[in-house]
Amino acid sequence: RALLNAVGTVSQESGVLRVQPDALKEYVVYDTFFASGASRDYMDTVYAVFEEFTEAPQVNNLLIIENRYDCQEAGRVVDEIVSTHCDRMRDYTAADRVRLLRRFERLGAASPPRAVELVEIALTEPYPMGETESSGLQRRIVKAPSDVGNLYLAAISLLSPGLLQEPEEITDILLDIAVAEGVSPKVGETVFQH
Repeated sequence: RALLNAVGTVSQESGVLRVQPDALKEYVVYDTFFASGASRDYMDTVYAVFEEFTEAPQVNNLLIIENRYDCQEAGRVVDEIVSTHCDRMRDYTAADRVRLLRRFERLGAASPPRAVELVEIALTEPYPMGETESSGLQRRIVKAPSDVGNLYLAAISLLSPGLLQEPEEITDILLDIAVAEGVSPKVGETVFQH
């Protein structure tokens, strides 16, 4: 308790113990995922239904737990989530990939190697059979970016915070985006701003 008092996570005044909401939230997430060394059976079912709405905050909390407390279990769960999406990337349309990269924007700052892996697969994996590269997908980014243009912008946004931690890999990907065929100069400018 003395350590928690020192960092301001827990304080005691007039016999009342106060816990910062973030600390309590992190404890609840940790307890839900790692209680007694085993995951809860219901988690996968609930997670699948609300994945698009709950996944980003859960991953963000897990990244905080992993980085702040050096928790390997939290890192393994994040790895599993990222690898699941990487394995399913062939099923994702360009618009789905944009939503995925935007959902994981904090991954770029907290874990650049994972962000690099996710972006590389999102940009290189072929689209599902039903989705072809129509002229609408290939059009240059103007006022209303195409899905592919949004994918490039989401990739830039995801990777940019990790430039200080993984400069070579991220710089290579960003330069590939900047010089990609059919990409407007606006994307290149965005890359070079970062």
